[in-house]
Amino acid sequence: MNKLKLQTHNIVDENIKKIAELFPNCITERLDENGKPEVAIDFDQLRQELSKEPMRRPPTRCALAARRASISTTRRTSTLRATTSKC
Repeated sequence: MNKLKLQTHNIVDENIKKIAELFPNCITERLDENGKPEVAIDFDQLRQELSKEPMRRPPTRCALAARRASISTTRRTSTLRATTSKC
């Protein structure tokens, strides 16, 4: 006869692993109550990865948003310097 497990599996850890597979840039580490490092999600980064519009953030976050944006035309370097950013 098989014994039943009386505890459920940890759904939070499974969800963090799924998010890590889809968005590896959004995973970070933090210290838990005992001072041990644990995997965590950077929700600001995840929100930015999922948004269609670039968010008003420091330049590094704007650069990440621009990297995600689709490009429909090819620009020359002289016109690229002349364009202004919304960030």
